[in-house]
Amino acid sequence: MAKAVKCDRCGRLFEYYDVKAWNSELTNVLGFHTVVQGSYNSKDGYYYKKTYDLCIDCCREFNKWLEEANET
Repeated sequence: MAKAVKCDRCGRLFEYYDVKAWNSELTNVLGFHTVVQGSYNSKDGYYYKKTYDLCIDCCREFNKWLEEANET
């Protein structure tokens, strides 16, 4: 059974998707549907502050934004 969620960016409802099962059209999504805001330190390890579920369209836009930010 699939898990239906709401995109935390645009509000669209979607089901979690398995990028590996999709065609090459989704290659630029890089296999994620959740972005995690967090930090790491050597004493406490990882600390996750917030997670954001993203639909396919928002993942594409996020990935594009990251690629453009890394070019500068």
